[in-house]
Amino acid sequence: MTPFAGLRSKVRCSGFVVGLMLLLPYVRLLPAQYVRAYVRRNKTDAADAAALIEAIRCCELRPVPVKSVDQQSVLQLHRLREQYKSTRNARLNLLRAALRELGILVPSGLRHGIPALHAAVHEGSSELPASLTNVYARVLEEVEQLQRDMVGVETALRALTH
Repeated sequence: MTPFAGLRSKVRCSGFVVGLMLLLPYVRLLPAQYVRAYVRRNKTDAADAAALIEAIRCCELRPVPVKSVDQQSVLQLHRLREQYKSTRNARLNLLRAALRELGILVPSGLRHGIPALHAAVHEGSSELPASLTNVYARVLEEVEQLQRDMVGVETALRALTH
């Protein structure tokens, strides 16, 4: 019998680890970037298993702490908020650049930029072609929806962290 007979190892930390910890006596999560160095051949299940066994034998390899469901939820909400923010900024920059090509200058930033975009799109500027007004109005609505989604995520984050 090997000294690692009761040891179950996983490379990644995912949602089923908490349930797995209830079923198995000892679960040890190993950082994937360190285990990858032990893989000798191509990416196959057998090669991954051999790499896990080699990595377990290494005394210097420290296990990754298991995140709770609440910690994972907070991280997911942060990622979602960052994705909303990135998409919102991309849409705002698209509108600013498109209007700048038409000679309409819009300041950067949320505080001054969004009201100026509304004024340029909804008040029917003479430089803005009628065919683009509806399209730009829909993009502005999308920006506003992304802003509301970000507020909802921030509310959920405050509820989880306080």
